Amino acid sequence: MVNVKELIHFTAEWCQPCKAMMPVITQFKDKHPDIIYTKIDIDENPEAASFFNIKGVPTFISQIEGLNFERRTGRSTLFQLESMFN
Repeated sequence: MVNVKELIHFTAEWCQPCKAMMPVITQFKDKHPDIIYTKIDIDENPEAASFFNIKGVPTFISQIEGLNFERRTGRSTLFQLESMFN
Protein backbone atom coordinates (compact mmCIF):
# COMPACT_ATOMS: atom_id res chain seq x y z
CA MET A 1 0.00 0.00 0.00
CA VAL A 2 1.38 3.39 -1.04
CA ASN A 3 0.77 6.39 1.21
CA VAL A 4 0.14 9.56 -0.79
CA LYS A 5 2.03 12.35 0.93
CA GLU A 6 1.64 16.07 0.29
CA LEU A 7 3.24 19.22 1.65
CA ILE A 8 0.92 22.21 1.34
CA HIS A 9 2.73 25.55 1.54
CA PHE A 10 0.67 28.67 2.23
CA THR A 11 2.50 31.83 1.22
CA ALA A 12 2.03 35.41 -0.02
CA GLU A 13 3.97 37.53 -2.50
CA TRP A 14 4.60 40.26 0.12
CA CYS A 15 5.89 37.80 2.77
CA GLN A 16 9.66 38.12 3.28
CA PRO A 17 9.99 34.96 5.46
CA CYS A 18 8.17 33.07 2.68
CA LYS A 19 10.73 34.25 0.15
CA ALA A 20 13.55 33.28 2.51
CA MET A 21 12.11 29.74 2.66
CA MET A 22 12.45 29.09 -1.07
CA PRO A 23 15.98 27.54 -0.93
CA VAL A 24 14.74 25.15 1.78
CA ILE A 25 11.66 24.33 -0.30
CA THR A 26 13.87 23.61 -3.32
CA GLN A 27 16.03 21.27 -1.22
CA PHE A 28 12.92 19.53 0.13
CA LYS A 29 11.44 19.02 -3.34
CA ASP A 30 14.77 17.74 -4.73
CA LYS A 31 15.27 15.33 -1.83
CA HIS A 32 11.65 14.09 -1.71
CA PRO A 33 10.25 13.84 -5.24
CA ASP A 34 7.75 11.28 -3.91
CA ILE A 35 6.03 13.97 -1.78
CA ILE A 36 3.57 16.17 -3.68
CA TYR A 37 4.32 19.87 -3.16
CA THR A 38 1.46 22.36 -3.42
CA LYS A 39 2.03 26.10 -3.07
CA ILE A 40 -1.01 28.29 -2.30
CA ASP A 41 -0.89 32.08 -2.27
CA ILE A 42 -3.35 33.28 0.38
CA ASP A 43 -4.13 36.47 -1.54
CA GLU A 44 -4.89 34.59 -4.76
CA ASN A 45 -6.84 31.83 -3.02
CA PRO A 46 -8.46 33.21 0.15
CA GLU A 47 -11.01 30.38 0.14
CA ALA A 48 -8.27 27.79 0.68
CA ALA A 49 -6.67 29.94 3.38
CA SER A 50 -10.02 30.17 5.13
CA PHE A 51 -10.74 26.46 4.73
CA PHE A 52 -7.40 25.54 6.33
CA ASN A 53 -7.74 28.32 8.95
CA ILE A 54 -4.45 29.98 7.98
CA LYS A 55 -3.57 32.77 10.41
CA GLY A 56 -0.01 33.52 9.26
CA VAL A 57 2.47 32.75 6.51
CA PRO A 58 4.45 30.78 5.78
CA THR A 59 2.34 27.87 6.99
CA PHE A 60 3.05 24.26 6.06
CA ILE A 61 0.58 21.42 6.36
CA SER A 62 1.59 17.83 5.80
CA GLN A 63 -1.08 15.45 4.56
CA ILE A 64 -0.92 11.70 4.35
CA GLU A 65 -3.69 9.98 2.40
CA GLY A 66 -5.59 13.30 2.34
CA LEU A 67 -5.66 13.69 6.13
CA ASN A 68 -3.94 16.62 7.85
CA PHE A 69 -0.98 15.20 9.74
CA GLU A 70 0.97 18.18 11.08
CA ARG A 71 1.07 21.99 10.79
CA ARG A 72 3.98 24.43 11.14
CA THR A 73 3.84 28.21 10.89
CA GLY A 74 6.91 30.35 10.35
CA ARG A 75 10.33 29.69 8.89
CA SER A 76 11.38 26.06 9.03
CA THR A 77 14.51 24.07 8.36
CA LEU A 78 14.73 21.15 5.96
CA PHE A 79 14.82 18.79 8.96
CA GLN A 80 11.66 20.36 10.42
CA LEU A 81 9.78 19.94 7.13
CA GLU A 82 10.95 16.35 6.80
CA SER A 83 9.91 15.58 10.37
CA MET A 84 6.32 16.56 9.49
CA PHE A 85 6.03 13.21 7.71
CA ASN A 86 7.39 10.97 10.51
